Amino acid sequence: MDGPLAAFLRERVRTDRAPGVRRMALQAICLQPAEDPGNAPFLHRLAESDPDPQVRVSALAGLARGWTGDPRVAEFLRRRIAEDRDPLVRLRVPPVLALRWAGDPQVARQLRDLAVEDALPDVRAGALALLGQVGAGDPEVAAFLRERAEQEGPGRAAATGELAAHFADDPELGAFVRDRAQSASDPLVRAAVLTALANRQDPGPAARALFLERASADPDPRVREVALAAVVRCHDGEQRAAALLLERVAGLRDADVRLSVLRALLAHRPDDPAVRALLRERAERDASGPIRAVALHALARAGADGAGDGTVAELLRGRAVADPDPLPRRVALRALGGSPDRAAVELLRWRAVEDPDEGVRIAALRALAFGAPGAATAALLAARARAELVPAAAAEAARLLAAGEGAGAGTARGSALRGG
Repeated sequence: MDGPLAAFLRERVRTDRAPGVRRMALQAICLQPAEDPGNAPFLHRLAESDPDPQVRVSALAGLARGWTGDPRVAEFLRRRIAEDRDPLVRLRVPPVLALRWAGDPQVARQLRDLAVEDALPDVRAGALALLGQVGAGDPEVAAFLRERAEQEGPGRAAATGELAAHFADDPELGAFVRDRAQSASDPLVRAAVLTALANRQDPGPAARALFLERASADPDPRVREVALAAVVRCHDGEQRAAALLLERVAGLRDADVRLSVLRALLAHRPDDPAVRALLRERAERDASGPIRAVALHALARAGADGAGDGTVAELLRGRAVADPDPLPRRVALRALGGSPDRAAVELLRWRAVEDPDEGVRIAALRALAFGAPGAATAALLAARARAELVPAAAAEAARLLAAGEGAGAGTARGSALRGG
């Protein structure tokens, strides 16, 4: 950035009355702040006295970016964190300081002070999290976090979670956090430990056993769901974990959690007869359309791999018509494409014309074009290109016809389900 441009941007920050323009000009300066000698004193003045806290934060971040490693800049940032009374500065500047001066003991000391003394809970929690990140392996940081974890009051859950995230490999601290996950009176503490352990690259066998135990035994349903999510995340195909997931999935109220459980079971135990039975049950009864669609797709793939039976084809035909959600109907029709069952072809022709959802009609047309090519399919595509009221569906029918999809006289291609 040349001198005239830097001077122009500084002038816009000083004089423009629109806050957005001032902030944009300052962001441009802070991309390469050290390239112009006038930027450093300018950013210092903004950080100390500008009335806009967002401008003060950006100025401090620009100083850190341009003069990383300079102890005078680190000291200036620490002073502004201590003296600026706007919470935005105390929320956003400590991460910048911790990133650029991670090994500075004075940075760790200030983070400990913020974690204990700041009036804002978010600032205290943020300081604890930064301490865990920059002080991993530091015995003093571990001792401070444990002290906070053992005290009643705000910050206990965050401190315990940071111990679990960064110090669980230590035998004593690992035992401490696992004990907190079981016996802490505050469910937030128990949940924080479980979440932090699950997010580790390798939680280890003790943590996996803890997830299973808490998912079944914790008295708080929110903690049980957190533990179950941990089981899903760290599931390695072990029989006890699979049994727990199979037992709990139907009763979970959160559709996203049910979907995660189902996908974990499919990833680790796709050939388990109990998982196949669960898929059939979820395909028909789950309250979530996306979950019914996932279950149908998995069953259809099992059928394509030779692991299905006639009941799968029957289920697909039924859901292609009766499911109230268009997504499962589309999945079922795509799976039926290429089936040698004449009833499946007739069903596709019917839904290509009569289904109330244009996306489902398009899915049926594509399944016919790719799975049941021939003169009858070509005639249907031509008819739908003329008669379809929805432009997207008419255009897709015309495209399939022009591309020759469906005009061939050969056998079905791309079969998703054989037999039926």
